[in-house]
Amino acid sequence: MSPQEFKERFKDSDLQFTDKPEKWVGKITRTDTGMVKSITICGKEFKGTDARKLLDLRSSTFTCEYKNDEFVFTVNGYGHGVGMSQYGAEAMAVKGNDYKQILAYYYPGTYLSVYSQN
Repeated sequence: MSPQEFKERFKDSDLQFTDKPEKWVGKITRTDTGMVKSITICGKEFKGTDARKLLDLRSSTFTCEYKNDEFVFTVNGYGHGVGMSQYGAEAMAVKGNDYKQILAYYYPGTYLSVYSQN
């Protein structure tokens, strides 16, 4: 991504861009699973999920490097990382897994129960 495109992505964020793009991206903190928890851009901290949306990345598990006069993002995975994969769940269903097996796979350690308002 060119520096101009990068700036355009953050145009509504009230950032002060310097003339040195290599300094625009600062500290990146990560979750235990490697997702970007927060990223500092031009001194302002953004949630990883917000940066993902602004940068139009497919996942919040990414790295950012400035080289050869452009920003290079390496992205791992798809989605927001907080739920089950619709594609993976569908593939499991096609293979014959029922909803209980699918939910157990994506949410280990949980259990299903019947809720009653009585």
